[in-house]
This record gives sequence, structure tokens and C-alpha cells, in this order.
Amino acid sequence: MSRFRTLAVIFLVFILFVLVIVYIAVGSNSSKSGIVQQNLSEVSRLDLGRLSFCEVAKQSRVPASMIAGVVLAEKQLNRDWTDSIQDGLFTIAYYLLNDTWWQVWSQRSLALASAEVEIRSVKPEWSREVAFTGIIFSIGPSQITPRTALSACEVTNSTHEWCQGTRPLIRALLSESQSLEVAALILDVERQSHLKVTGIDVQGDPGKWAMLYNFGGDIFRTKFKDNLDRPANTFGRWIQSNLNDINKTLGCSN
Repeated sequence: MSRFRTLAVIFLVFILFVLVIVYIAVGSNSSKSGIVQQNLSEVSRLDLGRLSFCEVAKQSRVPASMIAGVVLAEKQLNRDWTDSIQDGLFTIAYYLLNDTWWQVWSQRSLALASAEVEIRSVKPEWSREVAFTGIIFSIGPSQITPRTALSACEVTNSTHEWCQGTRPLIRALLSESQSLEVAALILDVERQSHLKVTGIDVQGDPGKWAMLYNFGGDIFRTKFKDNLDRPANTFGRWIQSNLNDINKTLGCSN
């Protein structure tokens, strides 16, 4: 490894350490900003006209309004300066590290995270060991964690090009257009998995569908196993309340 690469990796490790400290101090599932704008922001309205939500929906089993809803909710409710740093970290790592490194990273990181799923019913945050891997950081324009995306690809055996390896998937998560496709896949997987495990179909309840997406279905079913019919969280309620406006603004043709 060249001296430049060595210094770059050391820098990445340092930034990751700082992000883990912030993660532990702030928490991962709460709204990061103290103020939540209830209606669609002007930026969100521009995104609805600019991004290819309608085209992505035609290639999936998920309504365009749901895809748009989760992407816009992540931006309005959850994104802050730490996410920009995380995006920069993963972008640099994507260019510095090869396919083999990314495959080993994802296997080890997913194994660590999987071992903690069961205890998330009583433990609000991931451990420092899991957080330090970066697998549970929300990255890219659509704010998706590599853990969630990798799991969706594995469950569906998807033929998407970005599901054929960890490094292509990281690139997709950092891409404005491809991350919409990943969001659609995750929404479909969360709905189908929840239906299979609980017999409950959330297709007719956008707020609860979005909540599954936000929590991660496996985490939700572990944490709330005695109350699976609980009302939607802030994330889900935001989408529910703005869904008509999103649909109207999108104006997708059938």
C-alpha cells in the first residue's frame, strides 16, 4: 500500500472514530434536528419534480409516492452535518478500497450486527463495535444503511447490477438516481417480510409501511413483538400526512 493510501486509511479511521462518538452521544433513531417541518419543504417539492420516482416505481412493486415519501422524510427529518461527513467517508473509501476489501468488510460487519438484533428489544442503540464498522450509518441522498441494503439484496437474490457485490452497492447508495431503486427494493422487502412473519400486510397503511422501513423490519418485530399493531412513529406519520400532496405533485401516469 502506498504512503498516500496508508495516510488516507488512517484519516478514514479517525473520522469514523469521531462519528461513532457522535452516534453514541446523539443516538441513531431519533430525529436529529430539534425542529421538524411538517409540510413538504420547497426543496422536497423540487425533488419531486426533478427525481425519477415515477420511473423507478414502474420497475418495482412499490408506489412512487411511498418511494418519494421515505426519501424525502429522511432528508427533512433525519439528515444533518454528520451525514455529509459519513457520505464523504464512504465516498473516499469506495475509491481507495477494492472489491475484496468491501466483501470482507460487509461479511464481518453484518455478522456483528446480526448477533445484536435480538437484544435490540431492550437496548436502544447498537454497540460501539457495530457502530465502528459503519454498517449501520445512513449514507447517500436516500439515507440508507449498508446493513439494510445488503440484507435486502440477500433476501431477494436481486438481479440488479448493484446487488452483485458490496462495492457496487455502496456506489449505488451514494448515487442520487440508483439510491431510489435501492429504497424501492427495501420497501418491497420490508412489506413482504412483515407479511410472511406476522400475516399483516402494510400496503394499505403507508404510515406503518414507512415505519418498518425506518426501523428495519427485523428490529421493529424484535423491539415491539408484543405490540406489532402499534401506531406509526414520527417518520411514518410525516409520510402519511403528506402522502396526498406527494401524489399530487408527482402526477405519475399509469
